[in-house]
Amino acid sequence: MIEINNKKGMSNIYQNGDCTLQKGAKDFRNKPENDRENKKNGVPDTRSEHGRSMVEMLGVLAIIGLLGVTGVLGYQNAMNIYRANETIREINQRAVIYSQQLLSGSEELSSQEF
Repeated sequence: MIEINNKKGMSNIYQNGDCTLQKGAKDFRNKPENDRENKKNGVPDTRSEHGRSMVEMLGVLAIIGLLGVTGVLGYQNAMNIYRANETIREINQRAVIYSQQLLSGSEELSSQEF
């Protein structure tokens, strides 16, 4: 039999590899795994913090704001590129039609095909 004193002045007695606790010692071996078991067993919640702090919420809000601004700017850039590509496509299409009219011997260029 071995007796070991812990930091809080409580002693544990070890016998043949089995730990038996003396009077007044806390037993953490049967500790519930989660808060749901605590509530079910009627154990009060002893944690000092509940929910999120204001700094954490402001940090999340700042990240969401940055993602929103980045998304809007990316969308505007994509729309500008789309409009530029559509303008270039239309100019190329007109150039092809005018060159075909010139090659066919037409003296007057018309844009009726558009």
